[in-house]
Amino acid sequence: MFAAEMNRGQAQFTFKPSHGVRYVAIAGTFSSWKPIAMQRRRDGTFEAKLALKPGTYEYRFVVDQHWVSDPDNHNQVANPFGATNSVARFQ
Repeated sequence: MFAAEMNRGQAQFTFKPSHGVRYVAIAGTFSSWKPIAMQRRRDGTFEAKLALKPGTYEYRFVVDQHWVSDPDNHNQVANPFGATNSVARFQ
């Protein structure tokens, strides 16, 4: 499942950890790369709902202080730190 969906001007990002995780945030071009805490749902999935305009955004998750690309999004670009950023396009 792709972890980003747009519905009525609101983007929903989700992250399903494979093991015990305490904290997940999302950061990207939409937040000037400042992490935004995600909420844990009962099923263990983390989610963030953000008001975004249509466009293309790069993002990464911050999982227990480690920056990771979205494992469910294969649309990625190289970043200047030797890793990749995930890319979400909303219409």
